[in-house]
Amino acid sequence: MVFTQEVDSATVALALPPDGGSGKASAGEEPMGSLSARVAGFERATILAELKRQDHHITNTAKALGLERSYLYKKCQQLGIELHASR
Repeated sequence: MVFTQEVDSATVALALPPDGGSGKASAGEEPMGSLSARVAGFERATILAELKRQDHHITNTAKALGLERSYLYKKCQQLGIELHASR
């Protein structure tokens, strides 16, 4: 499967650790949590950003993310994203 969509710098910044990739946290910085919490946070931010880009059009958002509409609905429910309230 080949994706031809571009990734914006905001999405890249969300995927990178706050220490710039060195693996060391800055002094006084709290860890971001478990891997599952980090993944959920990234997924939530990515879905919300794409919803905004697609003017909250569910079908277009699902297509842009490479998901089935039904899976997008389930994922939003899991992540606590209220689709009707996000407009």
